[in-house]
Order: sequence, then C-alpha cells, then structure tokens
Amino acid sequence: MKLFENSFVAPYCPPASVQGWEWRPYLPTSIGAEYISAHSTVSAAAARALELATGEKDIPRTLDFTRNNGTSLMEPFCSKEGKDRQGLDCEFQECPFDSSYNSENYYSPREDYTFIFSTYEHIVELTGLSRLFAGLHTEASDTYGQNIGTKVGTAAYETATALFNKGGTTIPTAPNSSNYNALTRA
Repeated sequence: MKLFENSFVAPYCPPASVQGWEWRPYLPTSIGAEYISAHSTVSAAAARALELATGEKDIPRTLDFTRNNGTSLMEPFCSKEGKDRQGLDCEFQECPFDSSYNSENYYSPREDYTFIFSTYEHIVELTGLSRLFAGLHTEASDTYGQNIGTKVGTAAYETATALFNKGGTTIPTAPNSSNYNALTRA
C-alpha cells in the first residue's frame, strides 16, 4: 500500500503520513477515472500562445495578490464562539483525527501571504498545483495536460499567424512599452 508522506488528511489537520486508503482530497470529489487536467491544458495553451505572441516569457507586468491571515476559502479562522476576524458568524470546526487542531488554532494562511506571478510558466505551474493539492488530479494528469496545452498553444498561434498573414495583417511578436497597447487591441 502506498504511503503518502506529509499529505493533506482533512481540513484543520496538520499534514501527516497516511496509507493510500486513508488519503482524502482537499475538495470533495467523486470516485471515477482520472483524466488529463483541463485546467492545466488550457492554461498551458494560453501561456504558450502569449509567449509566442509577445516574444517574452515574462508577463508584461507582475501580478500579485495577498491572502490575509486566516482568510482561506477552505480553512478560514473561526473562533470557538463562531466568529471570524471581522466578527461575522462562522462555523467552528475541528480536525476529525485530532480535536486539539481546529479553526481557532490551525487555520490558513497563518500569516498574510502574497502570491506573485511574473512569468506565464509560473501561472501554469500554480494552476497545475492547485488541481493536485485539491485532490482533483494526479501529477501525471497535470504534466500531460501541460504538455498537450503547450502543443495546442503553439498550433493556435501558428494558425492565427497564418490567417492574419493571409489577410495582409501581421501579428506583432515582441511588444515593448510603446506597442503593448496595440498588441492587446489586435
């Protein structure tokens, strides 16, 4: 039997080593066949097409957002009295394997966390990880999805370029600060 080390076991529980049959996904999922991750495929296709269109691996400007302490959508802070940090009603929850861990002392994120995206590839990687961590896909379905998506993005860009060129219009390939707006309107 496969042992998952440092695995998610249930909301509000610390990571633990569990046997395969004990493992639970982060999100409730139905039991069924595994398929290639559509999220990974589509994000990789878009990333590849954008890389080819811009001639850059970096996105035009860094994207970032901050998730504040205790505001996770899956494991938010909630006191034993049933109140969140803003004083709104919430449901206090405990780890089903160890009630000493709960939504008052083991929430996420533990500190404010800022996500920073500076390359198309980084966005694709995090998209795949989100599916893996949620328990929706395996690493293989993410990897296959990214590989197929990269090929689809290349084909889409080449097809679009051929169609634009046939009509006498070319797609700019390396925008800089002066022509980026023109590219986004094209």
